[in-house]
Amino acid sequence: MNHISRILLAAALCGVGIAASAQEAKTFKTIKEIPITSVKNQYRSGTCWDFATLGYLEAEILRKTGKTYDLCEMFVVNKDYMDCATHYVRMHGFIQISEGGSCDDVIDVIRNYGICPGEAMFLETSPAKNAWLSSRKAWFPLKN
Repeated sequence: MNHISRILLAAALCGVGIAASAQEAKTFKTIKEIPITSVKNQYRSGTCWDFATLGYLEAEILRKTGKTYDLCEMFVVNKDYMDCATHYVRMHGFIQISEGGSCDDVIDVIRNYGICPGEAMFLETSPAKNAWLSSRKAWFPLKN
């Protein structure tokens, strides 16, 4: 038996052992249950840096105080991208501007502008959004 045949035979035998153990039922035992904040959907916004950092901060607030807060990811994104756009204009276009960021950007926005809860921003069901839209209908009529 040549060397390659031995390797293939060994791989096949290992594969059978792995497949047999994978079919066994898995059970988990909860040792310590830790409360978590809600899961958010960033969809295709390219803002994973923001969602991850604010998720970490929400979890730390929950761990330290026992209170649940939903911090507004889009507030941070808005302020960060406006700062990037301002810097782009001041540098006469000689810098790169694109989606994305880092956890330092979130901390800088919180340090410079503060943070707001998710309910304060214009969400689909937000009364603030509905009031804002109804106040602008005379200026910008919405087509049905």
